[in-house]
Amino acid sequence: MESKKNGQRMLISPLSEKFFTLLFDDEISSTSISCGSVPKPGDVVKLVGRKPFPCVCEIDEGSESLVTNKDACVIADGVKWQSLYLVMLHKHMILTEPVKGDSGGYGRVVTCCPLSCLMAESYDNNDADQLSPPRRLLLTHFSPERQVPGLFVADNKIDSTGANDEVRISRSCLDIWFEDVNSGAKAHKALCHRIFKARTERGKQIREILPKS
Repeated sequence: MESKKNGQRMLISPLSEKFFTLLFDDEISSTSISCGSVPKPGDVVKLVGRKPFPCVCEIDEGSESLVTNKDACVIADGVKWQSLYLVMLHKHMILTEPVKGDSGGYGRVVTCCPLSCLMAESYDNNDADQLSPPRRLLLTHFSPERQVPGLFVADNKIDSTGANDEVRISRSCLDIWFEDVNSGAKAHKALCHRIFKARTERGKQIREILPKS
């Protein structure tokens, strides 16, 4: 197929369905969530043995419907904070809220997204008045899908328009906070390790299918 962009000729070849699935993680995104192969928001999952990392996240009006345990929520200086657990489950990162009445063995899924579509950046809180300042973790999610995961905020700076022969990647971000530098560093290290592992596995599958596409 031939096309033109900015006056230049381009040769376009359609992707096979399997290659497109691997390239854009369709098999572990909205399709898999809808068919029940991965937890979806509202599901209750077992946390025992999964190394959950306690954290907090700001909840705005648009996200209030995602959480149900009001006892795990505090308001400070007009900002609503929700206690959550960051958990890696198979190929996904999930954030869960404490299940009311439970001793901590289970969590209710608030949001879920593929690990291979995430980038995690750690930032120090340079507050000299605090002996053990909290640690901020910025999560950035990349996807060809317009709908962003729960709690994440879409980056409006990304241009959503373009030629019909282009794939537009949407970006969304989420700030989560940990109690101190030590707990934040452990969560960041574990998350980056799982992200690298998920991307490596996907890369191997893409290389295997390229000669056949």
